[in-house]
Amino acid sequence: MNLKQLESILDDFDDFDEPNILFEQYVTPGYVAARMLHTISLDDHIKGKTIVDLGTGPGILAIGSALLGADYVVGVDLDENVFQIAKSNLEELDELFPGKPPIDFVHDDVTKCSLEKKSFDVAIFNPPFGTKGNSGIDIEFLKVALNLTRESVYSLHKSATRSLLATCERMNVNQIGFTLGGIFTMDSHTFLLYLLENAGLMLMFITNFNKSQ
Repeated sequence: MNLKQLESILDDFDDFDEPNILFEQYVTPGYVAARMLHTISLDDHIKGKTIVDLGTGPGILAIGSALLGADYVVGVDLDENVFQIAKSNLEELDELFPGKPPIDFVHDDVTKCSLEKKSFDVAIFNPPFGTKGNSGIDIEFLKVALNLTRESVYSLHKSATRSLLATCERMNVNQIGFTLGGIFTMDSHTFLLYLLENAGLMLMFITNFNKSQ
């Protein structure tokens, strides 16, 4: 599936009916999700991989990953109500998934996630930014992602937090066996240039140090 096809599908997804602002339930626009996932797929980190989406919401990143050939995807969210939207979005794509879609949705608090450690290859997610009295929640999501994955972590963040995230100290990245692979903004993936800067977002990539040796 090419970028244009993916964007067309994700743009038609239903969003939150009544977003919970305290949960920072902001929609990931279809064009942002499509370009984010397309970028990751170019690194061969979607097709044939097991993927976890933390704070999945209506499931745009989880379902998009499955459309790009992920072997299995789990979307985790604290708000069980959003799963009805995610499942509805998935049902609209029945013809694209022969048999059962390789996606499950799990009701869980991401910061206390009960999923087994190192049970996924890759994490792809858009965490809360920590702007509603929950400062540092984005870092907590990253810590959980690092514990759950064997290979790589991709996450969206506000550009203003770049210097904080790049230090790695609060994530204990080196102790977990991961190394900071890079922070992707406009200058590294040109087709993300316009949308990420204008959205005030950056795509961060952390890769498993031992895996890359």
